[in-house]
Amino acid sequence: PSVVTCRAETKGKHRMAGTELVLLEFIQENLRSGCMDLFMVFVTDMGNLGAIWLVVAAALLLRGEERKTGIAIAAALVLAFVAGGIVIKPLVARIRPCDIDTTVRLLIDRPRDFSFPSGHASSSFAAVTVLFLAGSTWRRPAAVLAALIAFSRLYLFVHYPSDVIAGILLGMLCGYGAWQVSGRLNRWISARRGSDAPALSKGRRKSESADVDGRGSI
Repeated sequence: PSVVTCRAETKGKHRMAGTELVLLEFIQENLRSGCMDLFMVFVTDMGNLGAIWLVVAAALLLRGEERKTGIAIAAALVLAFVAGGIVIKPLVARIRPCDIDTTVRLLIDRPRDFSFPSGHASSSFAAVTVLFLAGSTWRRPAAVLAALIAFSRLYLFVHYPSDVIAGILLGMLCGYGAWQVSGRLNRWISARRGSDAPALSKGRRKSESADVDGRGSI
C-alpha cells in the first residue's frame, strides 16, 4: 500500500479510537461510584482466565446427562483462548485505552497483553452460546453474568467497545463450533458402540454354544 493509504488508515483508526474513548469517558464520569467499583471488580475477577466458566463446565461434567455440554464448554473456552489470545491479539496489536489515557485511575492491575479482542467477553459468550444450544436451565442467568463481565471491561477502562463486541462475536463462533464438533464426536462414538455391540453379542453366542457342545460331548 502507498504512504497515503497507510496514513489514511492510521487516521481512521485514531478517529475510531477517539470516538470509543468518548464513550469510555462518559462511563467514567457518569457511572462510577464506590459500590459500582467494588461490584465491577468482583464481576471481572470471575471472568479472569474464564474461571467461572471452567467451574460451570466442571459442574456439568459431574452430571452424567449434561456431560456433553460440559465438554463443549471446555472446548469452546480453549478455542476462544487460542483464537483470541494467541492468534488475533498479537496480530492486531491494539493498545489498550488505559495505555492511551493514563490519567484514569485503574481499579485492577494493568493488563500486559493487547486489547483486541476482549478475552473476558469471548470466553463468557463462548460458554453462554453452548448453554443456549444445549437448552440448559442455566443459560439465562449465565447470559446476564456474561453481559456484566463484558461491560465490566469497559467500566474498568481496559477495553474499547469494539474489543468487547469482537470478543462477543468470536465467543459465539467458538461456542457454536465446539457444540457442533462435540455433537458429531458424540454421534461417532455412539455409532461405533452400536456397531461393536452386534459383534460382541455374536461372540458371546458362539462362546455359549461352544460351552454347550463341550458339556454335551462329556
